[in-house]
Amino acid sequence: MANKKITTEEALSIFKSYEKRIFDFDREDNDFKPAHYPPKEEGYYLTIRCGLTGIYTTVNMWKDGNWQMNVLDGSTTIAYSRNKLELW
Repeated sequence: MANKKITTEEALSIFKSYEKRIFDFDREDNDFKPAHYPPKEEGYYLTIRCGLTGIYTTVNMWKDGNWQMNVLDGSTTIAYSRNKLELW
């Protein structure tokens, strides 16, 4: 069977058919907020990160308008807990 060549448009259409929403941030009862709406208060938050090692959670500190922990796995913070963590 010969390989059929497809156009870029056909390839994009195939990939888009696999695109699914895995988490709905639009609901008020969610425990997490998307990272593009930064926290209003400094402190420690549970964050969701996505990178070369996959998707995982970790505690991170929001201070001076930035997440303080930088990770060498190429990951990015994509969400954080709505409520600050009380660590002590």
